[in-house]
Amino acid sequence: MGTIHYTRKLPDLAPVQAGATAQVQIPRGPTYRYVMLKYSANGVAANEATMKADIKRVSFKINGIERWSASATRIIDIVTRYYGESFTDGILFIPLSRANLATMAGIDNTAWGTANIDTLHMEVELNAGAVTPKLEAHAVVDPEARALGAIIEVHETQFSTAVAGIFEISTLVKSRGQLISMHCANANIDALEVAIDQTDFQNVDLDVLEVLYKRKPSERVPQAGYRHFDPVFLNRLADVLPMRAEDWRLKLDLSAAGSVGIFMETLNEPLGPSRSA
Repeated sequence: MGTIHYTRKLPDLAPVQAGATAQVQIPRGPTYRYVMLKYSANGVAANEATMKADIKRVSFKINGIERWSASATRIIDIVTRYYGESFTDGILFIPLSRANLATMAGIDNTAWGTANIDTLHMEVELNAGAVTPKLEAHAVVDPEARALGAIIEVHETQFSTAVAGIFEISTLVKSRGQLISMHCANANIDALEVAIDQTDFQNVDLDVLEVLYKRKPSERVPQAGYRHFDPVFLNRLADVLPMRAEDWRLKLDLSAAGSVGIFMETLNEPLGPSRSA
């Protein structure tokens, strides 16, 4: 008989009010697979537009260090829709482990164990324009106590350029593990290259890549307004790309100047291999 999974309501977040950051200490003990935020505004389950406008950031901190941080916009556009899932009014679904991975071991092993951590903390930052917000959190957990090992982290950064043409970024944080995927939020990206220690890992027509990502076993759903670079498109974590290289560069060819939001998913061992075994 396999592991029994169950849903539990997490302790209340506070303060839940416009312009505030609601916080909760997540109980240690079980292993966490998914977190679901139930959110309403002005007495109504939040639709997609309201969810994106009201929830500026959701973050998880392990032992006080932020390991997962994303806006509702990125959670819906990428973590939900890009991976072929649908959005439901009132529910912001946050998969800490990913059901799209090719093996059950990959899915199970990336769940967040809590046996060897001191604290697991969640924050939800609400926009000042939120109207009578109501927020609660639920989780899907495995009752067994497991050590935290390799997890999927997500982080957002923002860059901008004042001119069109080639925009090179060489300052992406390298300490967050190995690259699973990168999503560039800008509708004017005509080409994307990734070079690691002078070796090209991506120098293919982006329209060709989108067709590839849509096919089995990937079955991704490329999103309007984004360009995607997805080394793990075969759903195998073994395909992650190294980040801790001497020279790691992202080159974008932009048809117009502007800002580029970079949303990165990485495979990392926050406590290190010696403690996560």
